[in-house]
Amino acid sequence: MNLQEFIELLKEKVSDILGPEYEIDSRRIEKNNSIEYDCLSISHDNCNISPNIYVNSMFLEYKNGHSIDALAQWAVKQYRECLKSIDDTNCMFLNTENAEEKVILRLVNYAKNKKMLAKCPHDKVRDLAVTYHFVLSNDSEKGISTFRIDYENLKYLNLTEESIRECACKNTERLFPAIFERVEYLVKSGIESGLIPSGHKIPFFDGIPMYLLTTASGLNGAGCLLYDGMLERIRKSIGSDYYIIPSSINEIIIVPADIGMGEDVLNDMLRSVNAEAVPDAEVLSENVYRYPQDTFKISVHRKQS
Repeated sequence: MNLQEFIELLKEKVSDILGPEYEIDSRRIEKNNSIEYDCLSISHDNCNISPNIYVNSMFLEYKNGHSIDALAQWAVKQYRECLKSIDDTNCMFLNTENAEEKVILRLVNYAKNKKMLAKCPHDKVRDLAVTYHFVLSNDSEKGISTFRIDYENLKYLNLTEESIRECACKNTERLFPAIFERVEYLVKSGIESGLIPSGHKIPFFDGIPMYLLTTASGLNGAGCLLYDGMLERIRKSIGSDYYIIPSSINEIIIVPADIGMGEDVLNDMLRSVNAEAVPDAEVLSENVYRYPQDTFKISVHRKQS
């Protein structure tokens, strides 16, 4: 059985479980860095939210011996858990009240996302792009649920490009506070607390001070660079100019410039880690920057009217 045949059979099994009032569809969606995934989309007339259930990993489970019936049950469970993570009011209609307070930003690679960026408001920052997202749910137990703001849903949300640029940075810092700490300490404590998966790999050299900048959840931490005054706060904290290593969309590594490591060495390290250890969908950049000596400075500029 090939992937498409598996998807069609999985749709039938899921439909049998949920009943005729649910519509089961399959689609291919594009995620970060133009990585495409096959998924099932489950919808109901009483709910305008249609969670995407990714099927590629389930197909691998099927090839490894798991039954199609068990996988269909798992897909339905994921669907129901996804709905539970979103406020009940949002299941009937998208709550746009105080929408400006629910807009956040993320940093992605510009070149790897050109197709996606053509469809949504964004700002180019060197080789990176700032994208804007709407928070449906942000709960420590239920998880984080968001969707990217494109030109179509921007109108539905009664937002403008100017308003999301103005609000996104302060909202993101408020909803997803930054953590800045020595790499060794943060990784150890994160694994112990369960915030960072066991075996999570973050490159650093033994004996060389390196710092990690991320969010408290460990997700989409690269956006912390955009927090108001963050770059200067880091310089005051470590007492030195520094290199910015965009190690992934989830985290940034900071290396003091006065330790004698050249930019070429750090660039080679970053590119090697990107190729060997960072999932394709999480790669952020191939370039290391220095603050504040060179011209690089991350900031979101409002478009002129």
